[in-house]
Amino acid sequence: MAGAKGLHREIQGITVMEAPNAFHWTKGKELVLSSGYVIAKEPDCIEKAFREGSVQKSAGMMIKRERYLEKIPEEILELFDQYEVPLISMPFSAPWMEVMSQINTAVLNRTIRRLRINTSHMTFQMSNFSYKEQKIKRILQAMEAEMVFPAFLYDFVEEEAYYSSMNFQKIAKGFGLETEDFWEPSMPYTRHIL
Repeated sequence: MAGAKGLHREIQGITVMEAPNAFHWTKGKELVLSSGYVIAKEPDCIEKAFREGSVQKSAGMMIKRERYLEKIPEEILELFDQYEVPLISMPFSAPWMEVMSQINTAVLNRTIRRLRINTSHMTFQMSNFSYKEQKIKRILQAMEAEMVFPAFLYDFVEEEAYYSSMNFQKIAKGFGLETEDFWEPSMPYTRHIL
């Protein structure tokens, strides 16, 4: 609908906006979804969010029209064009979950492609490891390269720890932590399974 020059913006996640000041809680690079309720109730909330610089951080906005808004006001379209933030019209018939699932799949696939594993920079010889261990170590090394910080994975089933490099163990030792402290801390903790 507007902001086509910003279609190159990267989407890293999704957030739903149904409160006038919802843009205050966005981190950036989110695609903001809305039913249009907040715009119908407080038409100046989008203009205010643009003035504060909140909307400009987002990857774009998708409004599900025909429930609360039949037509997006021209001044809102102009703002999205002016700041080159994509404004997308979502069909009323499309379920939120379907749209979110498709977006999350695309974001995850792009992230996986970006973590393509380049074996030329591997820091240790992998020929002594099983195929599974090699894949885990390569993924962790790619994560370390991406985050510029070492990564660690503990397999609870096999009771096996995997490291992106020896840097993780060095940093842990610097804080007086043993490897076991990461999955069986000596301090009180809660456990959650995703």
